[in-house]
Amino acid sequence: MSDTGANKGRKPSGAENRKRKNAALQMVTDTWAKFKRDTGPEKIPAYSEDPEQKPEASELPVYGVPPTTLVRDVSNAIAQLEQGMFMSAAYLCDGMFRDDRISGVWSVRAGGLLGSRLKLEPAEDDKEARRIQEEVEKKISEALPIPEIDLLLRYANFMSVGIAQRLTMRTLKSSTPTLRVWNNRYLRFDWLTRCYHMVTENRSEIPIEYGDPEWVIYEPFGHYGWLHGALMRPLVRPWLIRYWTYTWWARRQEVHGQPIRLGIIPPDREPRDERLFLTQLSNLAHEAVIRLPQGVDGNKFDVRLLEAQSQDWEGFQKLLECCDDSIAILLLGQRQSTSGQGGLGSQEKAGDSVRVDLKRRDALIANPLRDQHLKPWIAEDYGDEDNTPFLNWQVEQSEDLAKKALQVSTLADAVLKFQQASAPVDLRALLEGFNMPLLEEAPVVVPAENVSTVSAAPASSMAATNSEQPAGISGAAPGVAETGPAESAAATATLAITATDLASIVRVDEGRKSVGLAPVGGDVGGKWIREHAAELASELPEEVPGGKPSGEPAEEAEEAEEPKEEPEEKPED
Repeated sequence: MSDTGANKGRKPSGAENRKRKNAALQMVTDTWAKFKRDTGPEKIPAYSEDPEQKPEASELPVYGVPPTTLVRDVSNAIAQLEQGMFMSAAYLCDGMFRDDRISGVWSVRAGGLLGSRLKLEPAEDDKEARRIQEEVEKKISEALPIPEIDLLLRYANFMSVGIAQRLTMRTLKSSTPTLRVWNNRYLRFDWLTRCYHMVTENRSEIPIEYGDPEWVIYEPFGHYGWLHGALMRPLVRPWLIRYWTYTWWARRQEVHGQPIRLGIIPPDREPRDERLFLTQLSNLAHEAVIRLPQGVDGNKFDVRLLEAQSQDWEGFQKLLECCDDSIAILLLGQRQSTSGQGGLGSQEKAGDSVRVDLKRRDALIANPLRDQHLKPWIAEDYGDEDNTPFLNWQVEQSEDLAKKALQVSTLADAVLKFQQASAPVDLRALLEGFNMPLLEEAPVVVPAENVSTVSAAPASSMAATNSEQPAGISGAAPGVAETGPAESAAATATLAITATDLASIVRVDEGRKSVGLAPVGGDVGGKWIREHAAELASELPEEVPGGKPSGEPAEEAEEAEEPKEEPEEKPED
């Protein structure tokens, strides 16, 4: 109805506006109903109830947007994340990776896993499982693209959930699945259905449930991880402080970084000289020359620099270092591996033990990838999903051979000291505790030459001088009990002889010969060392009240016992 006459220029009433809106809405409804009648629901795949008829979901366009740096907006984004709405947090997360520190430290963490070798292990120890494992291993780089796994790890750790779509690359002979990670901007958690919902380009908002063959859901912190586990929650504060610290420092340098030029003009000058001086001073550039006319009694032109003298810039540097450490600790568990300082681990491998723990945790992504991504592929192409190979990232540290050699050397010294001290220690159990490879049923023996520096004389030499050798000693004199060959070999193989024991089985001349001294011969040289030592101890001189020894020294006594030669008698005439 056109407005003519008195109604021309009159503002429509509220009732007329509502009538027009209802008419427009009814027209849209009728048009949509007519479209459905003409085409039928079976001709609209996007709205079909048959899963086989649903088209592949398409992601809405994703554009790069600078992150908000206002404290209130950042706090609101985190509050929405903790309520299960990911749009603002996803925009903030993408923008935070413009920071060099966050991007670099995350590359170190993700590279620790993705840079490790991925090993596929057969599900069963049979021929069919090994065949499937070999065929899957040939296509694993297409099935699990490294950039997509990196992105899935990033969203899952920063926002507690990562969503990836399963796609299939088909050929005439086979099919290979692959992954495409979706941005979390259009993701939300629905508390009524207790599942995630994603807005798509061609299928409106769809639920994403566990067990859906089209999707892979990775939640490293478990259900509702965005309430307690998302790394974005503690990371936004050091990131925001770091951003503003850089901004404030740059602004300070604009003022204090370049000194101010002071032009000194003498009171007695010519206007022409003043204009020339100011022109040259204002146009002063690098490697420039300026003319300064000089007069008498300080009547001259001059140029000076006004520079900042305070050291307040050190506060910016300390604050940045604090933020850098906080980011490294949040993402890597420590800061030593980025700063090279000692603390956790050695200086050369600072913080590696903590990094290995995080790599083990990140390697758990293999479980959802196998269950939600590889199993449907194996079931479709090979018929039995139980034959799906296991994914195993080799994240453990390689063995340090130099460190192991030092450990073995220290252990060998300890075994030798235990043997010398005759300590009641089970040496075999000790070596087994350090995973030392031992021969079966082989006793742990330390050679006698390692126990004492005094070596025994050959058995033949001992037998030649033996007259009072105790029973049970190899090489005893005739008439003395002697061990058999088998028992002697066993004793030699299993018994360790100390220096004290040698004093009981070695004679004086044998001991003197072993240390390079001449034998004394006679009865003294044939005595056992311990026996001779006891005799010497008993023959020590005793003190008498007069202070003189009551006896003669042992050597003089021995000389006294020797028979004296009688003088020859002269023949009588």
